[in-house]
Amino acid sequence: MAAGRQSDIPLSRDPSARFLPWIVAFLTYIAALSVAGYLALAQLSVDWNDGLSNAITVEITALEGEEDASINGRVQTTVALLRGYPGVESVEVLSRAKIREFLEPWLGKALDIGALPLPRLIDVRLSGDEDVDVVALNEKLAGSTGARADDHAIWRDRMERFLGSLEWAAIAIVAVVVAAAVIMVAFATRGSLAAHRETIELLHLIGARDDYIARQFQRHAMRLAMIGSVLGALAAMATAFLISQSASGLETGAGLGAETAYLPVVATLALPPISTIVALFTARRTVLKALRRMT
Repeated sequence: MAAGRQSDIPLSRDPSARFLPWIVAFLTYIAALSVAGYLALAQLSVDWNDGLSNAITVEITALEGEEDASINGRVQTTVALLRGYPGVESVEVLSRAKIREFLEPWLGKALDIGALPLPRLIDVRLSGDEDVDVVALNEKLAGSTGARADDHAIWRDRMERFLGSLEWAAIAIVAVVVAAAVIMVAFATRGSLAAHRETIELLHLIGARDDYIARQFQRHAMRLAMIGSVLGALAAMATAFLISQSASGLETGAGLGAETAYLPVVATLALPPISTIVALFTARRTVLKALRRMT
């Protein structure tokens, strides 16, 4: 009896051949979107964090009834102090036009900047050669001009905690998806075993070994899982593309760089082989365990 690619059991007629690929496709779709979404957000966070790690924003708030000339004087004094501070590479006073540009995506283009009590903002870029003590800098600024420096540490910590939560959520979703896939493949395999019990007993009588029978079931499960996972991966990639196209019009400046844009794609393309391997081992273990009870 040959142990090649032939099939002595008509598994293609089983109900599992109809519903299992669609279930695997749905599970793969959920897992792919979860992993790809996490990778995209993680890379955006890295880019955002890199931009903030070497930057400090200095804020000068106008005092009650203070004239523009007095505020401008404090701004110039602060700029001079910052330019001579160790570790500072460049200092730029943000114009009202620049502030308007920052606020327009959130407050709209009809915003009247002049009607808002906005503070004067100074963008400070650090050289990175030495650490800047923000606490000491704030003490110096407060004693001279009343300005306040912000190194964005709070926002970076919040983003790190948020990404940590997303990472665990993505891992949990993938774990649930894998568990669901194992359960569904095992359930479908047991159904096929019950439906073809007489054929399997006949194969045993003519000398077929359990491994020969198990290979037929595992090939069947692999084929169904591969079809479903490929469909799910393609659907996930199409969804991710549509989302990225919609997000490109938000004018937030967010986007994956060319050197890292492949990561979500690679993660998605890795799911069909993984799904196929999971189906193979699940079907094989289920069949061998059932056959041992039958003999």
